[in-house]
Amino acid sequence: MLNKRGISNVITVVLIIILSLVALIIVWTFLSPVIFQEGDLTEIRGELLQERFNIKEVEIDENGVTLKVTVQRGETTEKFVKEEKVPGSGESADIVFVADLSGSMEPTCKNMNPTNGQTPEECCTTIGGVLDSTIGNECRLRGKSPDVTDSSACLNLCGGDFDSKIGDMKEAALDLTKNIIGEGGSNRLGLVGFTETVLSSNIKDLSDNEAEVLSEIDNWDAWGGTCICCGIEKAKEMLHDLSPIDKKKAIIVLSDGFPTHRCINHNSLNFEQSAIYGSCQAYGWNFVSNKYTNRNTVIYSVGFEVALINDAKETLEYVAKPTTYPNAAKVSCPAIDDSEGAYFDAANKDELKDVFKEITEKIIRTTETLSIT
Repeated sequence: MLNKRGISNVITVVLIIILSLVALIIVWTFLSPVIFQEGDLTEIRGELLQERFNIKEVEIDENGVTLKVTVQRGETTEKFVKEEKVPGSGESADIVFVADLSGSMEPTCKNMNPTNGQTPEECCTTIGGVLDSTIGNECRLRGKSPDVTDSSACLNLCGGDFDSKIGDMKEAALDLTKNIIGEGGSNRLGLVGFTETVLSSNIKDLSDNEAEVLSEIDNWDAWGGTCICCGIEKAKEMLHDLSPIDKKKAIIVLSDGFPTHRCINHNSLNFEQSAIYGSCQAYGWNFVSNKYTNRNTVIYSVGFEVALINDAKETLEYVAKPTTYPNAAKVSCPAIDDSEGAYFDAANKDELKDVFKEITEKIIRTTETLSIT
């Protein structure tokens, strides 16, 4: 590595050159393929002549998104890399967010200790919930969107602790929507909310209308069981029907637990196998012809507060990387490249926001970076 202090001026010059070239790339992307002539390299060499640097190579990827400048000083070679998100440059994508809306995502009032003489069950009924006897004094506010009234009633009437996974997920999903659609270009976001099935009221087709997508998320409620396969299958259908075949596609699957239901045509599979089978199909695997077709979709899975549910975490890991699933006898989905997605843990709302941001950057490259390697 070169000494940063000794080459600070050089780095400044290189940055100016890079930023100028990136500005040209944005224009050239819409006019013609990016081509560098020898004269361009000569001009760059001139800028660094006084520092005795030799420009060895200038490379731009086919989408005009990444610029690499290789320079040499003595026997040391350094690479300056500039990445820039250029709307409409081929990095745009169609993305479907598949969200768990099962009962475990419902708003709850936990650890209730009413001070008004009521029993926990009576107080739970008073605030519009149903006591879950399997978890103790936990009141599930079924079919209700979390709001300040629920929180206040839980604390002041029932002496409990208010918690809402669906509320935290919604808040993080609002940021996800803004990060995807707000980036400009032709990014689109679709929504699929699943319980033990997928209701039409919980689906939003691919859209670049931020307000409409945010409104759909705000209307989601939690209830029922968990059919991860159902959500993936609907997302796959949406991308197949509405996304151009050559456009980048991604599915983000979020769940807080192990699947309790399977797709209706998966009677021979258990709940986990059904989810993995659906993931293989979303990746483009055809179980009839035993080969991949249109393999241009990537799946990212998120375990939301699943730290103590090992089976749930393991299933979601396989959803993102189905080719690693060990039960090949019933779910055969062979690996052919390294284009599979990844699994992420999120223990709370803030971590979920960070995970969504990281996934978005992996899909559409929204960040700018400069590095020396």
